[in-house]
Amino acid sequence: MEDADIRLGRNTTAILSSQLLIKIISFLYMVFLARHLGEKGLGQLTFAAAFAELFNIFSDFGLSTVTVREVSRNRGLSDQFLKNVLSLRLLISMTVFIVIVAAANLSGFQREVLMAIYLYGLAQVIIAFGSTYQSILNAFERMYYGSIISTASTALISITGLILIQFGFGVVWFASLHLVWAIPAGWAYYLCGRREGIVFQVGVDWKIWKYLITSAVPIGFGVAMYVIYNRVDLIMLKYMKNYYDVGIYSVAYRMMGYFHFLIWALMGASAPAFSKHFARDRAALKELGERSARYLIFFGTPVAVGSSLLAESIIRFLYEGRFQEAATVFALLALTTAIVFFGATFGTILLNADLKGSRFYAWTATGGVIFNILLNLFLIPRFSYLGAAAATIATDLITSMIAFIYVVKNICRIAVVKPIVKALISCSIMAIPVLFLREKNIWLPAIILVGMIAYIAVAVILRFFTPEDGKLLRSVFLSAGPSVGKEE
Repeated sequence: MEDADIRLGRNTTAILSSQLLIKIISFLYMVFLARHLGEKGLGQLTFAAAFAELFNIFSDFGLSTVTVREVSRNRGLSDQFLKNVLSLRLLISMTVFIVIVAAANLSGFQREVLMAIYLYGLAQVIIAFGSTYQSILNAFERMYYGSIISTASTALISITGLILIQFGFGVVWFASLHLVWAIPAGWAYYLCGRREGIVFQVGVDWKIWKYLITSAVPIGFGVAMYVIYNRVDLIMLKYMKNYYDVGIYSVAYRMMGYFHFLIWALMGASAPAFSKHFARDRAALKELGERSARYLIFFGTPVAVGSSLLAESIIRFLYEGRFQEAATVFALLALTTAIVFFGATFGTILLNADLKGSRFYAWTATGGVIFNILLNLFLIPRFSYLGAAAATIATDLITSMIAFIYVVKNICRIAVVKPIVKALISCSIMAIPVLFLREKNIWLPAIILVGMIAYIAVAVILRFFTPEDGKLLRSVFLSAGPSVGKEE
């Protein structure tokens, strides 16, 4: 168990480090991009990406999750899964791209929005190739390959994007960067796979295709509903309001999303372990689930509280007087960070448990999408982006609680009350110096630093972390030898 914990910790550290660097780079790029394009231009670019993504969810549709789940349990399946998943995904991706082109043309969008949609859609065909290799590598618990490639790709997109900003280029050019840099990223995944003995091949085994489709559909349906839920508000804002409102909302939404890399880092590294523990050791699953939930509650709660308190100051600091209408939206959406961080562990367990859990996740996500759309239909015409933010909060809260209740009742009882209480007490103390310094107009980074110190200090006093957490961190960072590469 100790070697597995060290491997999990190092994989988490690798993903977390790369995701942190990715978010810093992309965050700075998006700030300058928003200033350059303005509310309308940013709204057009964001809408094009959201429109393409609504269709592109079908290019994977749960195949990556099934691959990680099955290959992590039996590595001997890697060649068969690569061959069949790769051929299936490429076929689906090319079909989806044709559908995107047809749907975009029938919708009568402006030429630059239309071209941006094409570019985002075509990039997903290339990404399907690389992400298939990434799934096998993740199942091998070689997450560091994806970390390096993702960081390099994001850095290249951001750097070339900043160059385009200096020359005053428009929406289409920024969308094209995702296609341009998807090609070397796909090649890099191929080379990393070859280094691990993963041989490139495509083919069709109808039995495996049938199994893949049968197993992936419930997962893919749930993930599709999650993506639709996270993009439908942008689409509805465009049709019910305009690109300006989309731009305002997207600034706030992206701000909230930058913190979610912590979820993807921890859950991405934990998914193979969740899958193995569910099949072999429920006590180990409970232990890992409690640790994951505790870590995410620790990070998500202060981000939500601090961002809400400092929303206006943050928007003013970053955008130099522009996008001020996004401050209230950001203050509302920031609250969902604590909710999403809380629910992430339970959603990941459901996806990596069994077919029953995957189906429940799919039905929960479907209900969430329907609920969110109905709320948006009622709230957006009356309150625009503020209504969309309120709908997001309500939907996140309900779906997270449903996932939590199901896991606790049917899979394993994961204790979360104590971490939540300790996090809330720590945030309450943190809010005192933050509010005081905010009223004194102290430099924003200094306020954030003081708030972080206050929160961590109180959390330490309240013994938020256990001695086992300390041992794990010491093992991860101080133990000798490349434990990441060990087999169980």
